Amino acid sequence: MLGVSLTIFYSFFLYAGTISFQKAFNSCVQDGEKVRAALHHYKSENGTFPMSLDQLGVELPGKRFTRKNLLYYSLSEDGYNISFKDWLIVHRATESEKFLAYK
Repeated sequence: MLGVSLTIFYSFFLYAGTISFQKAFNSCVQDGEKVRAALHHYKSENGTFPMSLDQLGVELPGKRFTRKNLLYYSLSEDGYNISFKDWLIVHRATESEKFLAYK
């Protein structure tokens, strides 16, 4: 009986995690350019890009149920790099390039 309970428990969390990832990924596809716009607005107000996306003061796409945000952000010599991915496709953007998908 314990084995069946653990299987059901595991299945539920696997399903919830999958749904959470799909929603996070789709929100990044839909709203990723809004984050780029917020980054450019931040730079125009502060003279530099933020150290983290949390400094933007906007709701970020890519929130997941049990793990950290799906968006990855880093500063670079040329501005910033921002990306998100699933098992097959990586979406990347920079200060000068909109999000593009790569396999």
